[in-house]
Formats: sequence, structure tokens, C-alpha cells
Amino acid sequence: MDSESFRKRCEMVIRINKSYDNSVYRRLLQKINEYGFEGFIHMTNLSNFKKILKSGFLFPRTFLEENDSSFDDCAEPRVLNKTHDYVKECVRFYYQTHTPAYYVANYKDPVCLVFDGKLLRNPNAIVLNMSAGYERYCIPLTMADAINNDWETIFSQGPISKERSNYVKSRRDTDFLIHDKVPISFISKIYCQYMDVCGKVEQLLRKYEIKGIEVILNPDAFQKKRK
Repeated sequence: MDSESFRKRCEMVIRINKSYDNSVYRRLLQKINEYGFEGFIHMTNLSNFKKILKSGFLFPRTFLEENDSSFDDCAEPRVLNKTHDYVKECVRFYYQTHTPAYYVANYKDPVCLVFDGKLLRNPNAIVLNMSAGYERYCIPLTMADAINNDWETIFSQGPISKERSNYVKSRRDTDFLIHDKVPISFISKIYCQYMDVCGKVEQLLRKYEIKGIEVILNPDAFQKKRK
């Protein structure tokens, strides 16, 4: 799908989603909960996390590139080069922590932000059938169509056979997009890889008087160790 067709499809999907009642969203959330969904995942560096708390929002890449030249870019350039411009106008999330995209990303002191499943009801939310990095094949889905997405593969972990490598990787990397900034009030918990990072995160939450977010030491949520 070319960039203009992808943009038009996303805009159409957003319009259709706004016509659905709560039952469609409940069915989709129930479906992904069957596979151990605990929230929408967004990983970033600790340096970016400070700015997120200060502003109160998670911003799309294009906004940061235009307004904050000092943001710590963790993304792998090879992935970005294969991504539609419209996706860069969105905040990107994943459904699990062990994705190929997070494995190749460049984190120094990563923090894993887990956003509440209620984010699914955001009026600018878009579910994709696969990774946005596969720009020719990735398709935006309506919430109703997303119920039949290949959630089993999206949530799968562990070794991948050579024969299914491309398919499985493209599904484990499936994006959930918000074509807007996202308030930090949707963060339900934060995973940290190291105890010292936990301490810094808790200190920042106190500094900005943010309550109700659980900070958890969870090394298993991260695929690579600190260099």
C-alpha cells in the first residue's frame, strides 16, 4: 500500500470506528485478553521519560522532530526508513514487550510504559494487521475487523522456525497507533530493568506529583542487558 492510500485508509478507519458502540470494543478487548494482554507497551529511554512526565503527554515522532531536537531517538533507522509518514505522526505501541523492533532499538536505560487497555477507545486509535515497518503489506483495520486479527501469533514468544520467520516477526511487531498525543494518565504501570532505574523513576513521579502508577522491577520485560 502506498503512503497516500495508507493515509486515506487510516482516516477512513478512524471515521468508521467512531460509529461503533461499546460492544465492539468489549469484544476486541476480550479477544486480546485471552492471550495475556496487560496493556499497550511503549518503551523509551529514561531521559525521554523525564520529558514525558514534565509535559504530561507522549508525543508522536513528527512532533518531537519538529519541536524537540534534544529527544533521545531510540529507533533503528532501518525500521523507520520502511515506515509510512502517517505512522510517524502517531504514537506507536506494541502488544507485548518481546518484539523484534524493541530488540534492535538503541536503549541506554530503558523504561517500559504500560498503558491501560482503555486506550483502545481513543477516537484516533488505529489497529494494524501487522508491523507498520512492512509498509507495502500493512493494512489499517476497523475495530470490528481487528477481532479476527492473528492475535495468537502477535502475542507469541520464543524461537521462530526459518520457514515462518518473516511472517511471525511481522506479526509480533504489530503496531497499535494513536494519531494524536497520549496523556500520561493512561499509564497503569512501569517496568524497569534495573533497581537503580526504578529508584530514578519513582523519584521523578514524586517530583511531578504523579500518583497511582506502579513501578515494578521486571528484568524479563527487556531483551538486552545494559552495555
